[in-house]
Amino acid sequence: MLRMSLQENADATVIKLEGRFALPYVSELSSAWLENAPLRASKKLSLDLTNLTYVDAVGSQALRGIYSQTHAEFLTESAWSQSLAQRITHTGPSQIEQELWHTDNP
Repeated sequence: MLRMSLQENADATVIKLEGRFALPYVSELSSAWLENAPLRASKKLSLDLTNLTYVDAVGSQALRGIYSQTHAEFLTESAWSQSLAQRITHTGPSQIEQELWHTDNP
């Protein structure tokens, strides 16, 4: 299950993802992103991965797509989420499609 929330102020937007980000939920984030991206073009974007516990290859690809368009900042705390953010920012899309991300954290 994924919980997604949006926090905005005059200068920035934070998309907070919590739980499992996998195929059934990717379209939800993609739709929200496509609908609102033009409205937020002048704002800084952050993707909060702090409470994310699982990302499949399709979810990684979606995050990579948003990052490639915006160079969003990733907010992380655990070694796993830091590694995920590093892979998204430094790995090509074809490599991400091959990977499956998960953690045993609650």
